Amino acid sequence: MPGRKRAAHTAPKEELKREAREIIREELEHAREGEHAVPSVTEAVAIGLTRARREPEARALPEHEAVEVTREEARRVLADELHDRGRRSAKKSKETTQILRSVEAREVVRRARKGKGGTH
Repeated sequence: MPGRKRAAHTAPKEELKREAREIIREELEHAREGEHAVPSVTEAVAIGLTRARREPEARALPEHEAVEVTREEARRVLADELHDRGRRSAKKSKETTQILRSVEAREVVRRARKGKGGTH
């Protein structure tokens, strides 16, 4: 049953992602409150990553997987913090992208038509 084996293997990754997100956000909050004397957000994220990699969930995975998972989550948390938003759902993001593409396509067609009927 490869499906069950795979699902059991991904569980520690998902748990680590959740833990990493919480720890990194916590470190950013500490930095904002002045509890840590960190000069930058990047350094606060680095502290959070270090703490996340010491978690029991990280020890359950091979080291390269734990590093990859925590780094990915750090990127997401940092982007969310910089843009002052919560976690984006994939469905909303995809819909927004499709809408923007359709609007851009209509704009290109409109410009092309406008250009054809112009003065030569």
